[in-house]
Amino acid sequence: MICISTTSNSKDILKKIASKVLKENLSPCTHITQISESNYIWKDEMVEEVEFKLDIKTVESHQKQVTSIIKELHNYEVFELTLNQINSINQKYNDWFNQQIK
Repeated sequence: MICISTTSNSKDILKKIASKVLKENLSPCTHITQISESNYIWKDEMVEEVEFKLDIKTVESHQKQVTSIIKELHNYEVFELTLNQINSINQKYNDWFNQQIK
């Protein structure tokens, strides 16, 4: 199991990404959380804004498809895209997760 994450200043964009991923059965669940303050340098300017983070739990075989959806729908020119390995130790959750994945 892996978790692919990205951030955006648009919760609506992240909802669109999450919805498409779920509809295509590439993930059984996604999470959008609010980051109360994000600070970064963009085009030589310091930016401070509220951002949101989307976490998509999936399997490695769906990584390219999920990444493709993010690239297609994301509103940033350059966006964060990270991947983390997940080791779940709850067998009931693992069974549910695997039953939901295409």
